[in-house]
Amino acid sequence: MEQDPHVVKQFIMYTNDAVEATFSDGNKIYLAPCVTEYVVQQNSQTHGILTTKHRTIYTTSQLLPRIRTVLTFRNLYAQQPFLVPTLVDSNECYVCLFCF
Repeated sequence: MEQDPHVVKQFIMYTNDAVEATFSDGNKIYLAPCVTEYVVQQNSQTHGILTTKHRTIYTTSQLLPRIRTVLTFRNLYAQQPFLVPTLVDSNECYVCLFCF
């Protein structure tokens, strides 16, 4: 039975709100503290480890489920959540009017 490659094996959240996620297929995503960019490390049989850097708002459809998973985890524990309607579930985007 094959595992779903989008399943996260490990989350690490640093004190600066950066997140590192390792997926069941061995790929890793490092989300910057400001969340505007992330680095993907992909394991490739022919090329070894491929490292690419991306802007979060321009996430490709191939990486979108993984980025959403990492953002959901980050937003649970970060001091300042990253709420972009195209990347985060609309139920998580709200404003507390009584907090001011």
